[in-house]
Amino acid sequence: LGSDEHNAEYAYSPRTSSILKLLSNMLSFFPERKYDALGTAFSFGVTHTSDLLKSIGSSIPSQEDVEKDHIRRKRENELAVFEACFHGLCKCLPDSKVLRSCTGILLDYIVQDLNSRFEYDIETSFNANEKIAISVCKTLTKVQNVENIIVCVFPYLSELVNAPSKELRKVISAVLCKIDMVQVLKRMEAAELYAIELQKFNDEVSSDNEKLRLEREEADKVKAKAENVEQLNSHLMEEVERLKAENVELERQVAIFSEGSAYT
Repeated sequence: LGSDEHNAEYAYSPRTSSILKLLSNMLSFFPERKYDALGTAFSFGVTHTSDLLKSIGSSIPSQEDVEKDHIRRKRENELAVFEACFHGLCKCLPDSKVLRSCTGILLDYIVQDLNSRFEYDIETSFNANEKIAISVCKTLTKVQNVENIIVCVFPYLSELVNAPSKELRKVISAVLCKIDMVQVLKRMEAAELYAIELQKFNDEVSSDNEKLRLEREEADKVKAKAENVEQLNSHLMEEVERLKAENVELERQVAIFSEGSAYT
């Protein structure tokens, strides 16, 4: 799916039908044991085609009708390849971390656009992130076993319910209809309980750390006292040795004095 940099202007346009057929055949004929590797390839395709679609979307068309039509066809072809890749990713890895992350990132782009009051290309009424979000939602409504993914991206979907685009609102509503609200509430309750338990754990860890800090400080004080006692003991031993030496010297002098007195 990597496009030739020298032919980036044409993107997938000359070979879109062949690429779509190839992607479809891969899903049809690859054994399921190969789905992990195939899903990784589709994930790369999703990222690459979305980036390429945005680069086309940001280009400013000329006033020539032919050029406008050329850009429109490029966008349509890129979007078709993107949708095929995302569909393949959903089929191969329907409940994977890769799909959760990818879907969340793609929907977050349009949420950011709306929050920042992104202005469309007035001349072509085109927003790449919106078109990508619409394709993502359309695919999620068609593919089976992606209910958990939909629940995971529920926060993004809820922010897009009031999007300016009628088409986007429509597909968002269709996706939300697939959500088991009981499951959503259970997940929210589980998340709240997990947050509470996590806070308790953090509080316990903080308390234990504080106890360890106090114990460490107490141990440092005891160690300092022990070092002081050891130093004092060393000084006392030195003083004892000095006194012993003085005592020996005194005894020697007394002996000499006693010997002198005996002669007198």
